[in-house]
Amino acid sequence: MSDLTFNIPAMREAFDKKNSGHQVYFYVFDYTPRQSWLIDGVGHATDIAALFTDVNFGKVGQDFPDMIANFVKNGMPNFGESCKIQE
Repeated sequence: MSDLTFNIPAMREAFDKKNSGHQVYFYVFDYTPRQSWLIDGVGHATDIAALFTDVNFGKVGQDFPDMIANFVKNGMPNFGESCKIQE
């Protein structure tokens, strides 16, 4: 259901913007923290928890906030070799 409701329209919008000459960045957060024993898979807004809570996300929990901060500061989400933009 989330693909039909959110992901497909978001991807369509991203492709339309890119085809119009805009720079587009899109991320998929699919890391499941160990504390996520109530559900199978990544829950809605888990990326927000990685940014603003003390849940242990391991290396992802260190890299993801840096990527977002770099995007806010420079307009580019890259920060070193571990997080390269994929075409």
